[in-house]
Amino acid sequence: MGKASRIVLINPPVNLEKSYGRLKHFYAPIPPIGVAYLAAALRRAGHQVFAIDAYLTQLSVAEVVDAALAFEPDLVGLSVLTPAEPPSRAISQAIKRLRPECWVVWGNVHATCFYEEAIAQGYADVVNFGEGEERLVQIAAAYPDKEALAAIKSIAYGSQGQVVVTAKGETIDNLDDLPYPAWDLFPVEKFMPDARLTRKAKIGHGEVQALPILASRGCPNRCTFCCMSTDKALGRKYRMRDPIKVVDEIQHWVETYDCRTFFLMDLCFPLNKKHALTICQEIIDRRLDISWMAETRVDYADPEVFQALKKAGCSRLNFGLESGVQRLLDRLKKGFTLEQARRAVVLAHEAGLEAEGLFIIGLPGETVEDTWETVRFAKELKLNLAKFNLLVPYPGTALYEEFEASGQIRHHDWEAYSPTPGYGGADPAYVPEGREAEELHRLQCRAFRSFFFSPRVIWSNLKEFRPRMLKDYWEAFKAIVIP
Repeated sequence: MGKASRIVLINPPVNLEKSYGRLKHFYAPIPPIGVAYLAAALRRAGHQVFAIDAYLTQLSVAEVVDAALAFEPDLVGLSVLTPAEPPSRAISQAIKRLRPECWVVWGNVHATCFYEEAIAQGYADVVNFGEGEERLVQIAAAYPDKEALAAIKSIAYGSQGQVVVTAKGETIDNLDDLPYPAWDLFPVEKFMPDARLTRKAKIGHGEVQALPILASRGCPNRCTFCCMSTDKALGRKYRMRDPIKVVDEIQHWVETYDCRTFFLMDLCFPLNKKHALTICQEIIDRRLDISWMAETRVDYADPEVFQALKKAGCSRLNFGLESGVQRLLDRLKKGFTLEQARRAVVLAHEAGLEAEGLFIIGLPGETVEDTWETVRFAKELKLNLAKFNLLVPYPGTALYEEFEASGQIRHHDWEAYSPTPGYGGADPAYVPEGREAEELHRLQCRAFRSFFFSPRVIWSNLKEFRPRMLKDYWEAFKAIVIP
């Protein structure tokens, strides 16, 4: 134990054509901040780390395997989300066949949900539950002694034909102790924000145009379609980084890469008013010339905070609005009202912020009229942008457990677990009782057209148009007109 290991970390490829079809230009892959944190933690512990972002670069399974094995790894770690399970399985099987002494470690939500299958079928030697920075370092230190894994909390591993689950560990409370994400190991210079994001992006002179930032982890809310606040992901315990250190990191990337556009990847920001105001004031005091975006909830809308966000360079807030029907919001345990949604968007606009609405079509109990009420609500709010996703019952969510128990999950074709399956010719995993899959796809297409082809939205996009956005706008236009 304790020797330096050679470790490959993989952000697996996803079949973008099947998941998004023509709409893939609306869903630009964002650099994998979770994997970059793992790489930094391992490197700080003295291990040699090689990273492969096959999602961003769209490498094939064979290309990923070749690149990983060329590093001659002791461990290979994969971040396995649901749509990436099939290629993750294929990559793991190939690595175990060609380099059997190598440990394959799976992490992230899907791996946690199906750890028994992954280990029993030989895809993974070890599965990490929840946050992985501390435990992956411990797993690497244990290699190649399988018996040493018993002392590591919150993992599962195979031993003598059995799946062993260790005692539950704690969350990482001191987020400031984590090193900055190891972006130098990733092809972040290839990341270009999609058409929705380049409207307000600040373009620096360096190769890296945009990066994600994390100011907190955890979420105290209980939305039934989201797994991130469960113990299978980041949990409900809300933990904040020191706001000064958050801005230190932003400044570091500005000075290192001349990166000027950032995406706050917090599950909800701002959630704590004092935390948000301190971050904003620090950005202002340092005169950082940046543009950034965040996702938030309408029940945390505050005029003072929104005005501070604007002064600090925030250009847009993404609101998880989900539906324009109150009973459906209540079914999802969203915990806010339509009136709060209206007020939040008004406050954002008054502060000079763009507002994007994130909506879900095909909710349990939703009728055709309910769907159109959601579209009308989106247009009533005068949002700058909107997304209309089909409901995806991802493993790890309360809805998945409910639908699986009641036999309402239509299939387990994980690559088709997408918010836009019809655009890629795939079948949705869930359809509400009394509805049809094709009908939901048609309504999704019509929702996009109804919103984006309204005169107000057309004029808004024309005002923000930049020549560099021409290709993305053309692809988006074709996707909406010819799904």
